[in-house]
Amino acid sequence: MAALAGAWAREVAADAWPGPVNEGAPRATRLFVAGGATHAGKSTVCLGILQAALEKYGASNIAYVKAATQDEREDTVSRWCSTNKVEYRSGKHCPIVYYAGFTRAFLDGSAGTSAQWLDRVASVVDDLAQNRKFVLVDGVGFPAVGSICGTSNADVAKRLEAPVLLVVKAGVGAAIDEANYGTAFFGSRDVPVLGVVLNRSASQGFYAREKILAPVHAYFAKTRLGLYGVIPDEPSLTNLRNEAASSDIDTAPVATHVRKHVDVEQLMSDAARDPWNSRRAPPSSTAMDAIDADDLRLRIQQAAAQLGAEVVKEKC
Repeated sequence: MAALAGAWAREVAADAWPGPVNEGAPRATRLFVAGGATHAGKSTVCLGILQAALEKYGASNIAYVKAATQDEREDTVSRWCSTNKVEYRSGKHCPIVYYAGFTRAFLDGSAGTSAQWLDRVASVVDDLAQNRKFVLVDGVGFPAVGSICGTSNADVAKRLEAPVLLVVKAGVGAAIDEANYGTAFFGSRDVPVLGVVLNRSASQGFYAREKILAPVHAYFAKTRLGLYGVIPDEPSLTNLRNEAASSDIDTAPVATHVRKHVDVEQLMSDAARDPWNSRRAPPSSTAMDAIDADDLRLRIQQAAAQLGAEVVKEKC
């Protein structure tokens, strides 16, 4: 299916979707969080999503994975997972670690192939998804990171069949440009972007949150991208990934801050209804499921014949 300019429509008919690549993949809902740029605030947003998922499903039914990383240190999200007994893979246990010299080794053929690395990520995520209801996949840097190795965020999201949430830096023109640039890259790989979150809006001045809400809402209302929220800047919550290596951070205020300004529940609902995830979901059990197709066809024919007989009788 050809990529749309920007995001795919969530209203695409299920029978028009090309079907899952991995038909045997576990049925957990998957959501991929990507940054429009480096340090866009993915970790902050992930904490809000994970907290909501924890409350909705329970710790044993959710998981978190950092699909690729350039930094093997423990971070805030992994500490949150450890504290809340949520299964996770991050840091040195990431499926892909872009160590110094990785790309040169890949290009000279000594660091595996794109398919091997993507299969590695898929294996880890499939394992985490077993018997769980929700898996959050965290990207790395900006959308094209890893593209030289065929393992960009878009390549990984496509291999995992995980729709994308794009986190961009707040503003108006620059934020929308960043969102369009990112969704176009994912679209080029036929990966659906559900929508965006604008992060770290100014507390005052020309780009203060209350001054940008109306124009950005007006813009996204004309697109097929959802605008899930605009998060105001909170100095105490910045640089979470760097600070976590040397100090314990109370993540509760972070998650609360995100959920106050982002419609996480709608985001999770949209992710579950995305064709990639809904195709994995178990079929609903209804009375119709138990009806044999031939039996149903016969009953319809009998009802039609009876109706026809009644019409003839009335005319007589």
